Order: sequence, then structure tokens, then C-alpha cells
Amino acid sequence: MAKHREVSAADAARYRADGYLFPVDALDAAEVAAARDWLADFECRHAGVPARERRELLRFKPHLLHPELDRIVRHPRILDAVEAVIGPDIMVWASAFFIKDARDAAFVSWHQDSITYGVEGGELVSAWIAITDVDPGNASMKFIPGSHHDGLVTHRFIANPDNLVSLGETIEGVDEGRAVSVALKAGQMSLHALDLMHASDANASDRRRIGYVVRYFEPSMRVREGAASALLARGVDRHGHFELERPPAAADDPATIAAHARAMDLRRARVLAKAAG
Repeated sequence: MAKHREVSAADAARYRADGYLFPVDALDAAEVAAARDWLADFECRHAGVPARERRELLRFKPHLLHPELDRIVRHPRILDAVEAVIGPDIMVWASAFFIKDARDAAFVSWHQDSITYGVEGGELVSAWIAITDVDPGNASMKFIPGSHHDGLVTHRFIANPDNLVSLGETIEGVDEGRAVSVALKAGQMSLHALDLMHASDANASDRRRIGYVVRYFEPSMRVREGAASALLARGVDRHGHFELERPPAAADDPATIAAHARAMDLRRARVLAKAAG
């Protein structure tokens, strides 16, 4: 079995300086294959669902419904890497599949996650786990190094059905000459900070691009407005700022479905409040 490289103190220092770190080992080959098989089965079972609705089912905390995804979210190797950059107490804010099919017009505008999530007072790191090989040719992410040090900058909210960010959050005038493109083999991941400027283009290739993104944060964080829930993945929650979520029993378990619906109700209330503002 291949030995997985751990995130070192030097890696963590580089993450703090640049706002990102990649490639980081996450899943082994068998785990990647299992994730692909699960996704293929999910898509087959939902083949009759409109594409946009099917995408929504994979975008909003699917780990609270599906034990197969819960195992990824709480994978020890992934949590070890996250712990190296934010510490031993780790909560899960959200998870989502970001899928771009071959010749897909979907893109992600330049933005910072802090405006999307409305959390503050600690560190949040996004773990972008490659389920397929990802590179600039099939529309990998792009980062602006060090941009997280500048804090939250002005965004415009531009409606575009092809934009994968929630409300069309867009930073205009980004110097793309400074951008670093991310390349990952299936099973590797990148880590990026809450305020890091990032984006990705439409997929002009004939290769599908699949990423599963998990947002981890310190329990000391708070939401700027409203209420929110989160899953405790490691350590302890000494602060009580979030309603605690629970891992799923099964996708068809009534209590699991109700718990996911509760989490979604809290999210919708915040999103609608942001849209109204």
C-alpha cells in the first residue's frame, strides 16, 4: 500500500502564507472508485430528475443524507490534514459536488467564500477532493496567492444560470495574470482559506471534471446573522454557536431525512435574507 504524505508544519506555514495548499493526499484508489460508483448509481437512480434539480441534490449537505459521503467527510486522513491548518476541533459547515461535464458551460466566478457563507471569527478551510483527474484543461480551480490577507472585498451579485456560486457573487477586475491553476490526481485534494479569491472556467474539454468539496471550520466561528447548524467531525465544541447535526443512518431513514431538511431550512433562511438585503 502506498504511503500517504502528511501535511507538515512547513506545509501549514505555506498554507497560511499563500491561502492554499495542494496537492494533499485524501482518498486511496479504492475509495475514489467507491465514490465514483456511488455517484454513478445516484445519477442513474435520478435519471428522470431535471439536470438542475439533480445538481441541487448533490450541492447542499449531501453528507447528511448519505452514509457513503459521511465516510468521506469524516475520513481520518482528510481530517488530519485539516487539523494541521486549523487545529483539533473541527466542524463541517457544508459539502457539495462540483461537477462539470465535457463541454459544460458551467463556471465559477471570482469570489471569496466568506461572502457566501457569512461566517466569521475563526478559520474555515475548504477541502476540494478530486474524484477525477483535474487540471486546467478540464477547468480546474484558480487561486490568487495571498489574496486572503486582504479581507473581504467588494462583490457584485450577477445572475447567470451557468454560474455555480449560490447568488452569482462576483469580484470584478481580478488580475488573472497572478492566478495559480490547480492540478490534482483523483484522490488528491487542495485546501483553501475562507477569504482566498478563487474561480474556475467552463470545461472546454471532452473529459468530465468531478470534485467533492467539504467546508471545515473551527467551532469558535459564528454566523453574521440568523441561525445555522453544523456537524462536529473531530474534537469538541466548547462554544455552542451552531445547532449540532448528526450523521446519517441511511438515505431513506425518516429521521435522517428530517434532520437534513432542518439543516436546509436554516440555510434557506440565511440565503433568502442575504438575497433580500
